[in-house]
Amino acid sequence: MPPGVYPRKHTRHYLSYIDATCENGHWEWTGGRFKDGRPRAYLNHKNVIATRAIWEHYYSSIPENHMVVITCDKRDCVNPAHMAVWPIKKESQ
Repeated sequence: MPPGVYPRKHTRHYLSYIDATCENGHWEWTGGRFKDGRPRAYLNHKNVIATRAIWEHYYSSIPENHMVVITCDKRDCVNPAHMAVWPIKKESQ
């Protein structure tokens, strides 16, 4: 399996950490968080950003050199409809 691809059976557990009753269609992450407030999940023996695991559960793997971004104003929202995959910009040297 390619790196970063999480099988559905492993990500299904994380659906219990979602509160989908919030206003405006937000799905609030009720699980752990990184120090900076981003939703955190523990998967394959390491901490990962929960939005990545949720995206891959609902859609597909994330291309290399891309990241999942939240398109709404709630940092803890994990609604896949409020996410997008964008390329990671390389810093100019």
